Amino acid sequence: MLSCIEEPMNIETNDSDILLVDDEHEGLAALKECFEKEDIKVDAVSSGPEAISKIKAQKGKYCLIILDQNMAVMNGVETAMAIRKIDQEIPM
Repeated sequence: MLSCIEEPMNIETNDSDILLVDDEHEGLAALKECFEKEDIKVDAVSSGPEAISKIKAQKGKYCLIILDQNMAVMNGVETAMAIRKIDQEIPM
């Protein structure tokens, strides 16, 4: 089970959001809650294709993408490669 750290994360988002991508809904919800406790804006999706659609529709919105590597529809590496075709600068 994921638990949030007690110390502040000190993540500089410059008013951008973080995109979480994971097909395991419990882990996704827990991670999202950890970031939101730090007042960090987070969007969460449950598949690679959903992440790609969000990034295409809202280019420049995200300062960081956190990907699960083992997803059913499109794994994390495939998703990262597709995202790189859209945005070569975003950290993952």
